[in-house]
Amino acid sequence: MWTMIFLLAICGMAYAAWNKHQETKQGVVRDMWGNPVSGGSASRARESEMQREIADLRDRIKVLERIATEDRESLSLAREIEQLRDERSKTL
Repeated sequence: MWTMIFLLAICGMAYAAWNKHQETKQGVVRDMWGNPVSGGSASRARESEMQREIADLRDRIKVLERIATEDRESLSLAREIEQLRDERSKTL
């Protein structure tokens, strides 16, 4: 009798673990009381919003990189011009 109760308890735990695994694979989210939370369309909308925000941030990073590299080139060019002016003024 006790063996049968033990086996039933083991089977119940195995089923619960398998069920939780299946729900996780399917993306089912449950609240603290175990009720499924509907939010499929809300989570998709949030995901698309986050993707747009990431794209905007990437564009901003590209602009900042361009500004940083252009500034370096202009500073380097300005230094070279000043060196040429100094060399020219020394030769005259």
